[in-house]
Amino acid sequence: MFGFKIKVDGGPALVFQSEHNEFALAVMEAFGQFSLPFPWDAEIWEPSNC
Repeated sequence: MFGFKIKVDGGPALVFQSEHNEFALAVMEAFGQFSLPFPWDAEIWEPSNC
């Protein structure tokens, strides 16, 4: 199981999980195509409890 988290400054983190790392990478790449009018950060992790 892989996951990724998109954190918007001053707001909640959007957390997604997928069994396929390619999916997480594709969604993050697509999300990065937008020039958003606020700061944001994203990370991918591999949960250790799977």
